[in-house]
Amino acid sequence: MLDAGLFDELVDAAALRRRQATGESPDALLPEAFALVSATFGALLDHRCTPAELLAGIALHRGAMVELADRTAWPAAATLAVFLGAVEGRGVHLMTGDGVPVTATVCERLGLRVARLSNEMEADERRLAYAADVTVGRVEAFGYDHLIDNRVSGPDERVQCEPYRAIVMEADLVMLDQSTTDLTLNRDAIRTASISVRAYLARYESLAGIAATVLTEAAEFTHLYGLSVKNVDTAHPTARRDHLDLLYTTTEAKLNGLLDAIAAHHAEARPVLVVADSLEITERLADLLAARGVPVARPHQERPLARAGCPATVTLLEQPAVEGEVALGGDLDWLAQEHVLASGLDPVIASGDAWDEAVAVARRGLLPAWTDDRDRVAETGGLVVLGGEYPSTRRMEARLRALAGARGDTRIFVALDEGWIWHRYAAWTHRLLLKHITEPLEGALLARTVERAKRKCEARITGYRRRAAAYDAVLSAIREHLYAERRAMVEGAEPLEAILAFTGEQAPPGQVDREALRLIAAEVIDEQWTACLAELTAMRDDYAQVRRSQEALPAFREKAEAADRTMRERAAKALKDRMHGLGGYWYVPSSSLPPWSAR
Repeated sequence: MLDAGLFDELVDAAALRRRQATGESPDALLPEAFALVSATFGALLDHRCTPAELLAGIALHRGAMVELADRTAWPAAATLAVFLGAVEGRGVHLMTGDGVPVTATVCERLGLRVARLSNEMEADERRLAYAADVTVGRVEAFGYDHLIDNRVSGPDERVQCEPYRAIVMEADLVMLDQSTTDLTLNRDAIRTASISVRAYLARYESLAGIAATVLTEAAEFTHLYGLSVKNVDTAHPTARRDHLDLLYTTTEAKLNGLLDAIAAHHAEARPVLVVADSLEITERLADLLAARGVPVARPHQERPLARAGCPATVTLLEQPAVEGEVALGGDLDWLAQEHVLASGLDPVIASGDAWDEAVAVARRGLLPAWTDDRDRVAETGGLVVLGGEYPSTRRMEARLRALAGARGDTRIFVALDEGWIWHRYAAWTHRLLLKHITEPLEGALLARTVERAKRKCEARITGYRRRAAAYDAVLSAIREHLYAERRAMVEGAEPLEAILAFTGEQAPPGQVDREALRLIAAEVIDEQWTACLAELTAMRDDYAQVRRSQEALPAFREKAEAADRTMRERAAKALKDRMHGLGGYWYVPSSSLPPWSAR
């Protein structure tokens, strides 16, 4: 523990900020800033930052994608980078689903203001949150606020500051798997504004992220975001046994083999987690296991992995819910909350103190039995993680196997008749030779076939992602250009000048109602952009779905720019018509002379 007197003598964020204002660079302040954060961890949490956490923090601060397998090191690594970034005074956006309470605790102790975005916030509250040194929230919340800001009807209505520095937790899920996802604003099922996750994140001047498995897709982070990947080795030994895939001739044979494996491990009282990629497979497995007398635990919607580490528990899970690491014996904190809920105490009605005290009492009461369960699972070999289907990429396969943590067994079951592995000879081979074989297949040739199929599957996903990004970049350029012009017309000090620049008209002398012009510009631009956006989005999605020749991108750009020109012509005409309706003597077309004559 850090000596209290020594801690009191340490500088805080304000002192470092003053030094930076005099010319010291962030890199020059890095050693002292990191030492300060590490000391604060020691004082508040009895933890000193490890070398791995320090290396990861440096990489995050310098704008890299960090692979760090030990998730327990993520909060410290993120806090180090967040604190130093916030010292610059331009704000840091920490994108995460769980809020990283450790980061908030340490940063606030060091004099920073940390705010968390929530759906219940009003505009003024969100504006204050973005004015904080550190703003925490999901990427969706940041993206939606960006879209809303670009539909305001006047100056000083925006809530966001200009994007500067962002750090993304679970970065592979957000920056790769969700990269093509559109964040959209809708009105009566009509898309009025949208931006892809990739396009939104690309707006940040400094972008970094951390994940457990990203090294296999380092080229993707470089291609999509211009980021290098830094692997940080925690040097923690692992006793986990990652077994080779089991290959079957048919899906039926694969399911039977999977059922046999589940039943065998269940008989040993080991927890078994089965991950599939579809609801159809998990429901079928549940029915077949019930027929064999093997009970299946229903995952909780909010915490699907909470009970997955309990002895003799079989949990069936769909692929999208996979994240984190399963706690042997179960998630004690969650089990304590479930115990309190079962007692009848409602967290909505009970005071915060009463709820916290009840959970703490339940936790203490459950601790002995939980400890026995944890030790029992460890003695039987740990968690068994079985993949009911190939998870589409090596990265997702690594995530699946990592659910077992540092011990346990993992294996993936695949079949030759599955779509991702099927090839032109498969039907012939299956019909003549393999149809009646129910045991797992072995052999170097088959193993190479599976590996080739895996890489082709990964290449298809990568190809689609890159195509979508290329076409989306064209759409983004059109959107950002229009948003800049709209901002000048609706939020600028001289809306008339901006409107006339857009329409190509001349400005007459005299006073004009600025608020009326701003409202007209907002309505016209938003209406025309909504129609154009639907056309551009459909065109982008159509082009991205299919591999095309190298000439496809220029052709798409030409079509998109033509749609943009048409939209601008319609918007200019609508603006002229609306302004003419304001009254007769201030507005004249540019072709009319003199500019002060009446229309």
